[in-house]
Amino acid sequence: FENVDWEDIYKRLLVQALRLSALLARDKVVAGTGFSAEDLVNNTILKALGGDEIRYRAEKGELLPLLRTAMIRDFLDLRRKRSHQRNVHVDLSAQEAE
Repeated sequence: FENVDWEDIYKRLLVQALRLSALLARDKVVAGTGFSAEDLVNNTILKALGGDEIRYRAEKGELLPLLRTAMIRDFLDLRRKRSHQRNVHVDLSAQEAE
């Protein structure tokens, strides 16, 4: 990971994660999962640094597209969880107004 600009990668992944979560979630946290866009980015980078789940080889291409793909797959996996499908949203603001 020599010469990797982690700050730039973090910012770019965060933009992508915010777009994903904005498309499908009402809140900053993906419903039923407890994960925010920042959590997705952090987990993706940690997986790459750990080298177990995301294995990067510089000769095979750039790091950012690999991390972006891994993060999107993780996001989709989170969305497929049954806890998300059974999650109930309660709007307390309407009850407080009465």
